[in-house]
Amino acid sequence: MPASSSLGKMTGRVIPYDQKEKIFESEVGKHTGFGLFHVREILEIPGISISETGMPGEGTRF
Repeated sequence: MPASSSLGKMTGRVIPYDQKEKIFESEVGKHTGFGLFHVREILEIPGISISETGMPGEGTRF
């Protein structure tokens, strides 16, 4: 997969710019789970990175 590939896009809530990295920390969110934290940790094993790149008005994009 090319480094600039988009894994998914969701319409709806947009993540503010100052929160885009915080969503990948452990115990962040309503249910204080490890969802995106674990996704990032697993993807880093083979050298794949993930980030949220959505723009205001366009939804959330990974």
